Amino acid sequence: MKAIFLCWGVALLQAQSTELDRFLTQNGYHLTPAGTPIDEGYISPKQRYIFVEELRKLPGIQKIAEVGFNAGHTSEIFLEFVQNSQVVSFDINLHYYTNAGVEFMEGKYKERFLFVEGDSSQSIDKYSKDNPNERFDLIYIDGCHLFAACLDDIVNFRKLAKENTVLWIDDTNFPDVQQAVALAERLHIIQVVKSFSVEDAIGMRAWVEARYVLNRAQYTANR
Repeated sequence: MKAIFLCWGVALLQAQSTELDRFLTQNGYHLTPAGTPIDEGYISPKQRYIFVEELRKLPGIQKIAEVGFNAGHTSEIFLEFVQNSQVVSFDINLHYYTNAGVEFMEGKYKERFLFVEGDSSQSIDKYSKDNPNERFDLIYIDGCHLFAACLDDIVNFRKLAKENTVLWIDDTNFPDVQQAVALAERLHIIQVVKSFSVEDAIGMRAWVEARYVLNRAQYTANR
C-alpha cells in the first residue's frame, strides 16, 4: 500500500508540474518524493489548490513578502495567480537548488521579483530599516520551523505590515511553529482568523491565516 501511495503522489505532481518544475528538472534538480529522501522543496497539490483559491478571494493583494523561498514554488504561485504582484522573498539559501529557482524567477518575472539572501532574523529587520515606508498586502512565513526563529519572523515582519495585511503562517502542524503562533497571539502581536489542514499523497499540511494587531483598538474590534 505504501508504494502505491507514493507512486500516486509522484504521478499527481507530474500531472501538475509547472514551468518552474520543468526548469528545475532541465537543470538536474528533481524535487519529487521519488528523487529526494523527503518532499523538501515542494508545496503539496492540495495546498497549492487552496492557496490559489484563497488568493482569488483577496483582490486587494499586490505586494507580497515571504520567508522561505526554498525552490520557489510559492513565489511562482504568488507571481502567476496575483495579477501585477510584486514578491520579495527572504531565504538563507542553503538548499542546492535554490539558486536555480531564483534564476528562473528573475528571468521570467524580472523586476516583479526580489530575492533577499541571509538569515531572516537579521535580513527582515534590515530590509524594514532600509525601506521604512514599505508595507505588504500579504506576508507568508515558511522559514525555519524552530520556535525562536519562527517567532522572530512573525515579530520582524510586523514592521512591514499595515492594518489589513494578510498573514499566512505555514506548517502549524510542527509543534514549535504552533507554539510560536500561540505565543504571538497571546501577546497580541497577531490574531488568527482561520486555520487550514489538508492531506494528500505528499502528506499533511496545516497553516493559519492571521492579521497583525497594530493597536489595541484593532484587537478589541476583531474579537
